[in-house]
Amino acid sequence: MKSAKKTPLLILALLAVIGVTALTALHGQTQKSSSAAHQDNLKRAQEDFYTVTDYEAAEPTEARKRALRRVRAERHNMRVQKGVDPRRFMLTEDRESSFATPPFDVPLGSPLPATTSDAVVVGEVSNAEAFLTEDKTAIISEFTVQLSEVLKDNPTVPLVSGTSIDVNRSGGAVRFASGKVIRQGMFGSPLPRVGRKYVFFLKYDSEGQDFKIVTAYELNAGRIAPLDGISIDGNPSNRYPDYQKYRGWDEGTFLNEVRQAVINISVGGRAK
Repeated sequence: MKSAKKTPLLILALLAVIGVTALTALHGQTQKSSSAAHQDNLKRAQEDFYTVTDYEAAEPTEARKRALRRVRAERHNMRVQKGVDPRRFMLTEDRESSFATPPFDVPLGSPLPATTSDAVVVGEVSNAEAFLTEDKTAIISEFTVQLSEVLKDNPTVPLVSGTSIDVNRSGGAVRFASGKVIRQGMFGSPLPRVGRKYVFFLKYDSEGQDFKIVTAYELNAGRIAPLDGISIDGNPSNRYPDYQKYRGWDEGTFLNEVRQAVINISVGGRAK
């Protein structure tokens, strides 16, 4: 009788052990899967924020470019409240790569921001490089864009097809003397790639004599791909749903849409 009573208890104990083992294995698989996803995200971030500058990079040798770089580097300094020391936020070798997410309490602009842009152009990125802000708290990437078409001209500095302009976006990488590289950027707002053609929506800065990227759309094999709005895992971001509206559009149809948005401005309408 005693043996018969013990049997159910032994079975329950065995089932408990099996359950704990299964849960432990599942937890281990989950951790492994999470770690693999994290590594994939880091790899994608390295691809998206690919421009690299050395921490002690020399200034440009050409006088005009050197003067503009100083202005641009100072312009992007951290804006801090009174009494806050920016040196607390300097990029140092003991920091790690970091990627911010867009604040949800700040409304996004139109995915086709012709109204709020100082210029709208079609151009190919011919060069890309990064530089640190003057206070070394952030990384900025700068791109040379060869213009092939001006859809909305900048009244302050008229643009001409066949010439080039400098455009910038926050984010990039810095390399220290040890070889360590730290990347910085914004999820959903990657950097345009050298050798690729885009429709750029731009804001002009008269002091730095350059343009900030508001957003852009890549022209690839006759189709449209938004630069912005893809999360670090490669999927459309919930923060930028409207940016996917034009994905896969025919290039000619999209360009006509942009031209119409610019025309709407000139006749007193609002861009879509």
